[in-house]
Amino acid sequence: MNFQKALLITGLSAWGSIAVGAPEPIGDSVAKAPAKSVAEWVQDLSNDQYRVRENATRKIWEIGEKALPDLQAAANGRDPETAYRARELVRKIELHLTPDTDPEVMKLVERYTKASTDEKQGLLDQMHRKRAWRQILKLFASETNTELLKRIQGSIVEVAVVAARECLLTGDADGAREYLEMAPADPAGLLALADFHRSQGTLEAELKRAKTLKGANADAWQLALYRASGNLEAARDAAVAAGETRVAAAMSVLLGDPVPWMRINATSRDGVAIHRPYAELAIKRWQGKKLLATDLEPLVRLLGSRNLNDRRSGVNLLLLLGEAPLAEETFAKISPSGAFVYFDSLERIPEALKAFRLDPENPDYVTWVETRVTSLFNDAADEDGGEMTAAGDLIYLANFMDRRGMAEQFRAAYTKPLADLAAKDEKTFLEFLGMLIGNGVRTSGAPDLAKRIAADWAGDDGDRWEDILDATFGEDDEETSSVWDWLADLDPKASAADRFDGMLALLAMGTDPLQLREKWLALGWKAIEQAPENERKRLLAKMAYALGMHPDVVNNLKLWDLYPKKEREGFFRSSYISELTIAGRWDEAADFFLDLIARNSKFKLDPSPSTHASAAACLRKAGRPQEAAIQDDWVEKLALGNDAAAIAVGYQFGDDFTRSAQWMERAVRQYDPSPGSVYLYALDEHGDRMLEQGRWKEAAAVFEVSAYMTASFGTGLDMPSLKTKYRLQSDLGRALANLKEDRAGSLALLEHCYQMFPGDGTLADYFFPSLRKAGLIKEHDAWFKTSWDRMNAVVAKFPGSSNTLNTTGWLAARAMRNLDEAEELLERALALKPDESSYLDTMAEIHFGRGNRAKALEWSTRAVNFNPGGEEDSDQESFMLRRQHEHFRNDPLPR
Repeated sequence: MNFQKALLITGLSAWGSIAVGAPEPIGDSVAKAPAKSVAEWVQDLSNDQYRVRENATRKIWEIGEKALPDLQAAANGRDPETAYRARELVRKIELHLTPDTDPEVMKLVERYTKASTDEKQGLLDQMHRKRAWRQILKLFASETNTELLKRIQGSIVEVAVVAARECLLTGDADGAREYLEMAPADPAGLLALADFHRSQGTLEAELKRAKTLKGANADAWQLALYRASGNLEAARDAAVAAGETRVAAAMSVLLGDPVPWMRINATSRDGVAIHRPYAELAIKRWQGKKLLATDLEPLVRLLGSRNLNDRRSGVNLLLLLGEAPLAEETFAKISPSGAFVYFDSLERIPEALKAFRLDPENPDYVTWVETRVTSLFNDAADEDGGEMTAAGDLIYLANFMDRRGMAEQFRAAYTKPLADLAAKDEKTFLEFLGMLIGNGVRTSGAPDLAKRIAADWAGDDGDRWEDILDATFGEDDEETSSVWDWLADLDPKASAADRFDGMLALLAMGTDPLQLREKWLALGWKAIEQAPENERKRLLAKMAYALGMHPDVVNNLKLWDLYPKKEREGFFRSSYISELTIAGRWDEAADFFLDLIARNSKFKLDPSPSTHASAAACLRKAGRPQEAAIQDDWVEKLALGNDAAAIAVGYQFGDDFTRSAQWMERAVRQYDPSPGSVYLYALDEHGDRMLEQGRWKEAAAVFEVSAYMTASFGTGLDMPSLKTKYRLQSDLGRALANLKEDRAGSLALLEHCYQMFPGDGTLADYFFPSLRKAGLIKEHDAWFKTSWDRMNAVVAKFPGSSNTLNTTGWLAARAMRNLDEAEELLERALALKPDESSYLDTMAEIHFGRGNRAKALEWSTRAVNFNPGGEEDSDQESFMLRRQHEHFRNDPLPR
């Protein structure tokens, strides 16, 4: 490896004339002279004639690196002219500046030597846009400004990786290695170089050589090589030797021991030791020791602090430790709406109502709503945003009533106060009505109930309906107006209220028992089929708007196929490629990715190994294995210790979840193990696969660290259920890992896991399948019966709650018990929401549990159809459904 730094760059002021100006003609005798040696050209640098000196400078510059020995000797010589020119040439050649280099790059390099720290960073950014990789790396190597080095070190590794990838694509492995050896010798830079050796087949030889080296750099280099190889034990030991305690701890996590990681991360990122009590308690739990009241006292004291952030921290940390009962009372006091949502999601309805100070036995919704509607945007609202708190609480309760089919209670509580508000303050009424309907967001508001209030207020007044559209979907929304007008053309007899119901159905906002979405889309396709050729393009654009509200694979691809090819580019949607793969149009999908790779090359965009991964997966599905193998090879070569999680996602586009899991495992092995969202995402994905595979100890350690990282992410009270889910997943894995050695202790821990989620679908995801895998059938059936009875009581109280129906069915499906009753529940849920992907997936799980693969695939196909992805959050949901589809297709049927 080359750890040498380039020479310090100074005095580049004379470069402009050398770089831009051409040498003056020098006479025929010079032009016809025989070829000279480098030494002779160097002698000419001090020639009396300016033209000869300039020509010699140019010739030596063209010779390049071969001239360096003579130039370096001349630079130290006594002749000032020769020494000056030699030094200038040495600097240019070492910076890989040639006569053909872009003059703009020359100027940027010249400016860099005289620039301030901030200016230098900007100049490096400009060089990046010029793809001046070697110049950036050489300048970094010679930089002595520690502040700047700290700022740019991470991006410099990225520069080396991109430059190396470009070399690899042209078959220049030596050039790739040279670039990687110019990267900073930090963990990321060394890992990129080590991964290069892995992909080139030279890793073992390099590891053998590394063992002969001495010093800290040798230990760091061995660490990188072991991480690239996947040898976790050796990587852990090498990390200890190299002083990389965080990396050593991360390797221990993957081996099933989170304790070192928690010990070295016992402070938050700003160095405050507020989470040290949590770390100590989590370690004690991991070691199988029971937490006593005295142990928990430091966190309980936080709940009583005068400082709001302390109280929030206390709530979060207790939830993460699985001590929810201690935290919930304080949670409800400092965030009633957050606690309401939390209890509601767990089907703990009485506690949810109590959080809003409603009597669970006899809730007075009318008075509660009236009080808060009165305070909406009232001048008397407190300085802390009381009016917005009132609006938020009203939306949460309305959403609760909407999802649970409480139409009568909603009308009794909301109708009169909102009518009074409309008469008093129409602007405020419309703003709130938009929020109540959902502001165009599927999972928000109370669209089923609120749309009736909208219809009563607007009546036949067209202007009022326009106001409602603006409030719901945003003002000046061209797409919404286009669809609204089109529905009037499709069914001239439809009232404005009918059309508004259609708009909400197209967006999948609320329930759709009358299947209005299907009705309106059928009318739209019929209009397109009957339209003259010159009108079809306009109607296709309207259909594109309508489908954009809530895309599905079948209709989107139908639209795509009808759209003129030359017009498709303007209506390209990010979900299109997902739709092709979901529909099994693998050749088209593969060609899409191959074309994308070619475009990236043509326009000199950064090479993307994840795109090659997608191409490989789609080619394999298309029955083109040899082409797929070529793309797999490119993925291996181009990865260079980077983008492993993105590569994992790339393989998911072709339903290659095996390779995806392998790359996600690389991600958690190779990523910087500092607390952060990217590392946390990779850990969570890897942990799920560990649970699926029954690798209990590794899964437990991974989720223990996920819980710990969540503890360091501030004092917000968002997603409390996720915090308890991490505790469930870690304790589930730990209990099953220790089952043989400590059966009683493991069963007690499993009981604790169960009590965290007795009435929530989270329990069903892995808890019941894992118990069966571990042979705990008696305990499995007892816990399932308790949950089943509990959930059926909720169903009886809220028979119109489609989500509760689905959750109950999901519990049965994952436990593979009471499947006939579960199917009846799902039929009721799907009657309300026929296109809801999660409900369709539950029905598929029910049929798979019965051993009916064909039916499972039929329902799973429908589930994936209505969630093609295209956005970051929906992509993740879509891939989960696609993984389920592959599970139904390939995994053994249950016995």
